[in-house]
Amino acid sequence: MTGPHDARPAAHGLLQQVLDALLQGQVSEAKALCEAAIASHHDDGETWFALGRVAMHERAYGDAARAFGRSLELHANPWACVYRALSLWELDEFEAALAQARMVVDVAPDFAEAHSTLALALHGLGHSLEAEAHARAAEILNPDAQFVVGELASILAHLDQLDEAEVLFRRAAKLAPSFPHYRMISFCRPLWDQISGDSSHALDAPQVVYAKGGSDGFGFVVMSCCDSVYLRKYGASFANSFAQNAARENLLHLHVLDPDDQFADYLSWLVGHIDLPRFRITTERSPLKKNADRVTRTTYYSCGRFMQMSRLLTDYGRPIVCFDIDATLQAPVQRLIEHTHGKDLGLIQREPPDSPWLDVVANIVVANPTAQSSRYFELVRNYVQYFMHRGKLFWHLDQIALYCVLKMMGRYAMAPQVAWIKTELRKTLWHIGQSYGDKMKDERYSRYVLGDADAPH
Repeated sequence: MTGPHDARPAAHGLLQQVLDALLQGQVSEAKALCEAAIASHHDDGETWFALGRVAMHERAYGDAARAFGRSLELHANPWACVYRALSLWELDEFEAALAQARMVVDVAPDFAEAHSTLALALHGLGHSLEAEAHARAAEILNPDAQFVVGELASILAHLDQLDEAEVLFRRAAKLAPSFPHYRMISFCRPLWDQISGDSSHALDAPQVVYAKGGSDGFGFVVMSCCDSVYLRKYGASFANSFAQNAARENLLHLHVLDPDDQFADYLSWLVGHIDLPRFRITTERSPLKKNADRVTRTTYYSCGRFMQMSRLLTDYGRPIVCFDIDATLQAPVQRLIEHTHGKDLGLIQREPPDSPWLDVVANIVVANPTAQSSRYFELVRNYVQYFMHRGKLFWHLDQIALYCVLKMMGRYAMAPQVAWIKTELRKTLWHIGQSYGDKMKDERYSRYVLGDADAPH
């Protein structure tokens, strides 16, 4: 969904109390208010609408869709239509979401957020020109709503109308100063000139702390990057899944940022428990300040896999398949190599498309050893550093950089040839993600967990 959907109907009474509680992070209190109100006023549409807002905040989209549906049964409320459409969209019920959005536009043609929600659904389903028309109608009706402006900007970026898109992203950033993604999107010539013409962005070579197997005689590299904490949490399982799905005639490279005091002990334990024919571990000190906050650190660490990629392509001269560390391989990686053969890159394009911070998914990236691939990752590195030096490191910068550099290379130079990784091939990886730790109990992860009771933590 394009940005935080902060538009709201005029709130009063229970709804105002619920929204205030959600803004203060008091989700349980907000939910309790709704449940108590429903117990005494079961047929009040606003109460069900408020409960739907709580469910959306909790990402319980099925509950949200049902609550908004019940609200609509009791009271004709176009806002409930909009939020029900958004809930259905999050449930991947795309055609139902589209139908709901069309319905609200038909009954409330002057309702900006209805046009914007319809534009989101049309854009996602590939009806880009109709999506643009409704997004522009929404912007005329309510030019001060960040969701409306951000949705139009995302659609125009997708259509390569990049100058207007950038102007709109800057407007959206002013309208929603607490939402950082808008501020990190740029396709302009001055930025291109800076990231493409400055050679000072190159980083020092990483330090090799463990190497097994020669530099010849292997087919491709599987690479992952993380800090010491994530290495201890996920590294052994990831390496074990590599051993069972890709180790033959290939190399595993783990790159660790900012190794801590426990790193050396864990490294000894890891290489003693994972017997790979070709295994390399490197370390690097990040350029972050010692007092950098958690968001800044996790954002840079998510970008770290791409910061040395150009150098690694030169060093190895072989395809590099880069995965998130909080994941396990489920199938032979060779399938990804075959799919991307003859192209510069293998990338995942979000389906359905949404926005520049989501549309290129970074958990699987294939880099082939070509000049265009190497140049692409140099520019991705420079893009990240540009915003880092301006104190603008926020989550999804890695995906924004992948997206915006691809757009700029197509605009100002020669874009790399991309093999878009098909849905079936994405099943090569079982990804946990930072907010879904319960997935570690899934058999696709748990079968690779080593008996690590003696591992340093």
